[in-house]
Amino acid sequence: MFCPKCNAKLADDAKFCGVCGTSIEAQAEEAAAENAENQPAADEKVLVKPGKKSGFDVKKLIAIVAAVLVIVAAFFVIKGIVSSFGSKNAYVALADGKYKLITDLKKGESIKIDSDKSLENSWESSLVEFSPDGKYVYYYTDYSGDYGTLCRAEYAKLKKDSAKNDKYIEKIAKDVYIGFKFLDDGTLLYKNDDNKLCYYNGKDSETVAKDVSAYYSDGKKRVMYTVYDDDGEQTLYGVELNKLDDEFEIDTEVSLVYATYDDDFDSFIYSKFDSDDYTYTFYEGSFGKDSKEIIEDADFYLKISSEGKSYFIADSGESVSLYDYVNDEYASADEGITEPNYEDYRVPSYRYSKITSGTYYLDEEDYDLYTSCTQDLYWYGRNGGWYSYYTMAEVVGTYSYEFDAEVVTATQNFINKYSGMADENGYIRVTDEVKAALKAINNYADTYNEDTWMWLCYDRYQYGYTTSDEYYTARDAWYEASDRISLREELKNKDNDFELKTIYCYENGKLTTVAENVVSTYGVRGARLFNTVDMITEKVDIDEISYTFEVESLFNVELSEESNVLLYESGSIVKMSEAAAEDFAEAYDRYFTNDSVYIYNDEDEEILKAQIKSGVVEEFTCIVEDAEDWNTDYLDENEIYYQSDVYTEEYDEFYDLYKYDGKESKCIVKDILGARIYEDGVILASTDRDDNGYELTLFNKKGEKTKIADEVKRYVRVDKDTIMYISDGDLYSYNGKESVKIEKDVDYFWVKDSMDYTSPWF
Repeated sequence: MFCPKCNAKLADDAKFCGVCGTSIEAQAEEAAAENAENQPAADEKVLVKPGKKSGFDVKKLIAIVAAVLVIVAAFFVIKGIVSSFGSKNAYVALADGKYKLITDLKKGESIKIDSDKSLENSWESSLVEFSPDGKYVYYYTDYSGDYGTLCRAEYAKLKKDSAKNDKYIEKIAKDVYIGFKFLDDGTLLYKNDDNKLCYYNGKDSETVAKDVSAYYSDGKKRVMYTVYDDDGEQTLYGVELNKLDDEFEIDTEVSLVYATYDDDFDSFIYSKFDSDDYTYTFYEGSFGKDSKEIIEDADFYLKISSEGKSYFIADSGESVSLYDYVNDEYASADEGITEPNYEDYRVPSYRYSKITSGTYYLDEEDYDLYTSCTQDLYWYGRNGGWYSYYTMAEVVGTYSYEFDAEVVTATQNFINKYSGMADENGYIRVTDEVKAALKAINNYADTYNEDTWMWLCYDRYQYGYTTSDEYYTARDAWYEASDRISLREELKNKDNDFELKTIYCYENGKLTTVAENVVSTYGVRGARLFNTVDMITEKVDIDEISYTFEVESLFNVELSEESNVLLYESGSIVKMSEAAAEDFAEAYDRYFTNDSVYIYNDEDEEILKAQIKSGVVEEFTCIVEDAEDWNTDYLDENEIYYQSDVYTEEYDEFYDLYKYDGKESKCIVKDILGARIYEDGVILASTDRDDNGYELTLFNKKGEKTKIADEVKRYVRVDKDTIMYISDGDLYSYNGKESVKIEKDVDYFWVKDSMDYTSPWF
C-alpha cells in the first residue's frame, strides 16, 4: 500500500503515514465523499448510444475517475515536496535571528519557523537537528551559552504566510542543554539546566531522573545515567523509557562508563577508581543484570570497537627492586662515616702587637713573644730615627749604612739561622735560643735597660677562632655520604619497588594475557610499544642520581632501541627491529596498520614505510619526498594525503595537496588553504582568504577549476548537483552553473542530508 498524499510505501494495515503523518482512514473517507459527490443524481439519466448495450457500470466509471483524481492530486503533492525539499531533504537557515525553512533552492523561497534575536551571529552547529524520520526539525531559541528553549516544527506542513503554521510548531521545554539525543524512533532524551534528564515521546516530556551527571542510550528504550551523591560518588542507574517507575541501580562509586549511543547495553564496561593507589577496577555491565568484575589494579583501558576487543594494563603482583639497577661503589665506605664535630676543627685566631718604647718596665712573662725577619721592628726604628721602623731584611740591605757594622752582622746571623722557623705570617716564636740571639743584637746598642731586646719582638694575643678547611672537606664528604645512605635506603625500600605490569585482552567475556613482566608502554596510532624486565640491562651510578625516579627512567620505552609492539586490531605482538628503531625514534608522527608502519620525518620532509613481516618491523624506506606535512586521520594503505610546495602570503599558508595511492604520488589540487574530497572525485577547496571569509573553488574529476564565490564562511555539498554556502552574509545555492541567492543576512544554515567527504585539512 502507498500513502495517497506523499506516495510513501506503507504496510498494508497502516493507519498513518510514517513520512508525512497523513491519516489513511481520513484519506479514504475523503475519497469516498468525493466519490459520492460525483455519483449521478437519482433522476439523472446516463446516455447510451442506441443499439448498444452499456459495457460497464456507471458507478464504476465514476469511482475510477475519482481514484484518478486522487492519484493526480497525490502526484502534485509529491512533486511539491520533491521540489521544496530535494527528495525529502530539508534546509534551515538562521537569518537575522530568525529560523527559516528553505523551500525552494532555485527560487530562494523560505518560510519563517521561529525567531529569537539572542541567536544572531551564533555558530553553534547543534542548535538545529532533523529527526531521523525526516518529519520534524528541532531547534533552540532563547539561546544563552549552553542552554535554550527546545522547539520543533513539522516542516513538511508549513506553508508560506499561513496562519495555520503555528499549530505545526511547538515549544518542548525551556532551559534545555544544547545537544539532545535522538532515539531510533524519533523520540529524544535531553537534560535541562538543573541536570534533570527528560524523555520526550513526541507529545509530552517525562522526567527520567534528577541530578544526572551523564546519560547513555542504546537508541531504543533503554537508558543508563549516573547521579552524584552527597559524598561526590557516582551511582549508575538503568531504566526503560516505557517503565520509568522501575529504575534500578547498576552499581555505586562508579568513575567512568565506557558506553556510547550505539553500544550494546547487554555488554558495556565501566570502572571504579581507587584513590589509595590510583588504579581502576573494571567491570562488564549488562543492563538489568549483575555486573562482572573484569580486572583490578589497572591503569589503562582501550576499546577497539571495530574488533570488539578491550585492552587493559594492570599490576601483575610482581616487582623488582630499584637498587638492583644501581652501581654502588660507595656502600662499604659509607657504612662507618660519621658527622664531623665542629669543635674539633676550631682554630684560635691571633693578632700581633709590636712592643715599643712606651713600655720601659718590661716583664717577659707578660707577653707571648714572637719576632720576625720580615715584619718591621721597633728596636730598629730607635736607632734609625723616630717613627721609622725597619725590618731585619732592610737592616742588612737597603738601610745597612744607618747601623753599626756589628748590628748588621748580628742581624744577618739571625736571619741566616732563624728565618726558616717563621710561620705563614712571617712570625718566629721566641725560644731561649732565639732570645739569646736577639739579646746579642741588642748588646750592640747603647741602652739603659737590658730588657729592650724585647723591642725586637711582638706580643701575640688571641682575638677569636677560625674553622679549618679540613672541617668543610669532612663535612661535604659526610653530606654526600648521607645523601647516598638516604637514597640507598629508598632504593632498597620494598614500598618503592617497581611494579611489573601485565597486558590483557578482553574479548567475548574472556580475559587473556597478552604480555607479562611489562615495565613500560608507549602509545602510538594503531599500536602500543612496550618493554619487559628482561630487556633492561643498563644500570645507573648512585653518585649520578638524586631521586628514585631517575632509576625508573631506565624502564621507559626507548624508541631508538628494539622493543615489542602490540598491534591493536589484530592483537598480535611484533618486534621493532634495530634497523627500524632509529628512523622510528626520529619521526614526528607514527601510524601502524596490521602489516605496515608509516612515519613522517618533518626534518627531512619524508614519509617512510616499513613492512611487518614474520613478526618484525623491517627497515623503513622512503615512499614520499617533499612532504611538508601529512594527515593520518584519513590514512590507509591506498590514501596518504600530504602537503608540498608550501608558501605564505599575508599570513595565509598555501600548499599543493598530494595523494599517495600506494604506488605513486599525484598532485590533486594546487595553491589551496584546505579541501574536502568527495567520493565522486569532486574537490571543494578554499583558494584564498580575507577577514570576511575564503574563496570557495570547485575542482572536477579532470582537475578543471571553477570559482564559486568569495567571502565564504560555511558551505555544504548537498548532492552531486547542489552546493549551499554563505557568502558576504547571504545564503546561496550553486547548481553547477550559477548561484542563486536564497536568503539575506544568514548567520548559519543546516542541511538534513549531505554528501560525505574526506577532509585532509592541515
